[in-house]
Amino acid sequence: MFYLGVDAGGTHCRAQLINEDGILVGFGEGGPGNTRLGIDASFASIEQSFRQACQRAQLESHQLTQIAAGLGVAGVERDGAKEKLRTCPFPFNTVEIASDVEIANLGAHSGQDGAVVIVGTGSIGFARCKGETFRVGGYGFPISDEGSGAYLGLQALRVTLRAADGRISGTNFTENLFGDFDASSRKIVAWMDEAGATEYATLAPKVVEYARQGDKIAADLMRRAAEHVNAMVESLSDWGAPQCSIIGGLSEHIIDWLPHRTASNIKPPEGQPIDGAILLAKTLTTTNRLAPSKQ
Repeated sequence: MFYLGVDAGGTHCRAQLINEDGILVGFGEGGPGNTRLGIDASFASIEQSFRQACQRAQLESHQLTQIAAGLGVAGVERDGAKEKLRTCPFPFNTVEIASDVEIANLGAHSGQDGAVVIVGTGSIGFARCKGETFRVGGYGFPISDEGSGAYLGLQALRVTLRAADGRISGTNFTENLFGDFDASSRKIVAWMDEAGATEYATLAPKVVEYARQGDKIAADLMRRAAEHVNAMVESLSDWGAPQCSIIGGLSEHIIDWLPHRTASNIKPPEGQPIDGAILLAKTLTTTNRLAPSKQ
C-alpha cells in the first residue's frame, strides 16, 4: 500500500508519495489547483503532480490501484466542487478530498484537535474539535481575507493615495510606494483595474520592511492586520479549539505584532499541509471509495 498526499493550492500543486514504512518514494509538482479555475483545470494540475510522484517512485500502472490518496484542494468547499472533482478519473484505490485549510490543520497538529490560521495571500481560520469543525473568514478578497498579504496591499495603496492627496501626512513608506507607480495616482488606478488578490499581496513585503524600520504608517498597517488575525484566533479559541497554529507566508511577521497573551499561546506547527494530506489518506481510506479507472 502507498499513501499519496496532494496540496492543491491557488498557485501550485505539490504531491508526495510514501510507502507503508513512511518512507518518501516520490514527489511531484503541478500548476494551480484551485477549483475556481474550473474542475478540469484543477484536476489537470493535480494529475500532473501525482503522475510525477508516481513516475519518480517507478510505479507501474497497475500499482496505482494500491494507492490511498488524500487531497487538500483550494476552493473545494464551494457548492458542488467536491462532488464534481470526485467524478474525475483518479486511478487510486481510495480518494479523500478536503479543503486546503483542513489538511493544513491536520498537518499542524498531527491529526489531533486544534485550530489553524493561515495568513498568506489570503487568510482563513479553521478548527476541528471532538468531531466538529468551525471556520472563520476566508470568504475571498476583497470582502474578506483580513490581515492577509492582499489586505495589507490594499490598505497600503489606500493610505498612499490619501497621502498623495494631502489628506494625511505621508511617510517614507508612502513616498516609496507612490514612487513605485512613478508618483502617479492614475497609474495606481490603472494597476488596480487589472489587479487581484495575488497582485495586491506583492505589496505586503514592503509594508513589513518599513514597519520593521519603525515607519509610523507601515507599523499601523501591520498592527491593524494583526488585530484581525488576533480576532480569528480568539474566535477559534472561544469556539473550543484547544490549541492554535499560525501558518502561511506572512505568519512569522504577523505573530510579531500580536498581543503577548495571544503570541505566547501560539503553537508552532508540527507538520506541513502536505503532511496533513498524507494523514488524510491514511485515516480516511475506508470512506468515499472510488472505482479505479481503466488505464
